[in-house]
Amino acid sequence: MTDTQGKIVFANPAFEKVYGHSPAEVIGQTPRILKSGLVPLEGYKQFWATLLGKDVVAGEIVNKTKDGRLITIEGSNNPILDEAGKLVGFLAMHRDITERKRTEAVVAKRATELQTVAKVSRAASRDESRPVLTGILVRLEGAPEEPGPSAIGKPARSAPRRRLR
Repeated sequence: MTDTQGKIVFANPAFEKVYGHSPAEVIGQTPRILKSGLVPLEGYKQFWATLLGKDVVAGEIVNKTKDGRLITIEGSNNPILDEAGKLVGFLAMHRDITERKRTEAVVAKRATELQTVAKVSRAASRDESRPVLTGILVRLEGAPEEPGPSAIGKPARSAPRRRLR
């Protein structure tokens, strides 16, 4: 939680767990201590203009922990208004989604690999494309950049089979 000047006035134990900074270390500081350097200045200007306009800012951002690690945060940054509608501070709720983003990237990579395997498999099922598949498999098994006559025409089944994970 920050005041209207952006100085941290409260941090709960979850803040320390995510960022590595104890509440005592951050009280009086600004959230700049979390800047990753990856968000352009214009992004921060828009962020503060939205908050000062009494609107919520929500989404993902890359922040930096105390030990310098970059983490992806899913969060909501909210204006705090008094009964008269006057802005009195800001409340941020952040969740570390770094591991989820890594998993999503691995899944996307595997999906792309499987699509490639499916395309090659479909191509291999047509008679006219078998020489192409044989050339691909030979190249994958460490054949020279320009295969000589001994590499061309090797049957595809000579390549060792590997299980996809």
